[in-house]
Amino acid sequence: MKLNNKLIATSFLLLLATGPLVACGNSSKAGESKESKESKTSETKKLTDEEIAKTDAQTVLKAIYQNDTTMANDVSSESFDSIIQKLQDGVADKQVKYFEENGKLDDYTLIVDGSEYTAKEVINDYAKAYMKITATLPDVAVEKVEMNGDEATVTAKIRPIAGLSEANPIGGARTKIFGGLDNDTIVRQSQNKDVKQINRLITLKLYGVYYGDMGKKPPYADEETEINFRLKKSGNHYVADYETYKGLVKNSRAEVYGKTEGDDSNNQSSSTEASSKDNKNI
Repeated sequence: MKLNNKLIATSFLLLLATGPLVACGNSSKAGESKESKESKTSETKKLTDEEIAKTDAQTVLKAIYQNDTTMANDVSSESFDSIIQKLQDGVADKQVKYFEENGKLDDYTLIVDGSEYTAKEVINDYAKAYMKITATLPDVAVEKVEMNGDEATVTAKIRPIAGLSEANPIGGARTKIFGGLDNDTIVRQSQNKDVKQINRLITLKLYGVYYGDMGKKPPYADEETEINFRLKKSGNHYVADYETYKGLVKNSRAEVYGKTEGDDSNNQSSSTEASSKDNKNI
């Protein structure tokens, strides 16, 4: 009996001795399991942020380049409409400054068979048309997204407007606006001595009618162009601010020639040709 009691006591002591070791072992495994889960959760979160940023980047591209504005407000730092209006005003302001460098804006008016077009009206219509065709790019796609904290750097490919050919087909609007009148006749009717400025106003008017009222598409580059832009996290989305959209509008034109998609590809005139520099309006 004494022997049994001694064995029981010895076994109990061994249990006490090994118990903490087992507990420590289990605690260690639990700690490792927790760290592993946290690591996996962190990795999953990172991938999710990348996916969100990529989706938001595609939404931005489709909004500015293809007029798909369904989710545009979610990926913009302010209302998308207000950003577009600011961009349009920027296009108009550049033309206004050009005319004001050579006189007052009110000094320039187009008069065609009794119809009067003020320089301000012509410029505003031009700016609307400029932004309208910016949203007609045929191909846009996000290539990759690189994350850096709350910022996403996006690489994308687009097929831009062929800036060197952008103004070539607008002569197709001449008959609609001016009938059979040539530029010299229009200049005389407008009673302005600055022939160069009136010719410029004629070009802007043709542009506004051709791409705005007539809804024609511009010539596009034959090849895609790689562009980069940044989005910043705000709430549940990665958003573009005004400056980002401004950069995207600049990237919408490439200094290349292209073919006009439509039946006016051969309707070109030296008076309607514009350089790439004139088309950098943002």
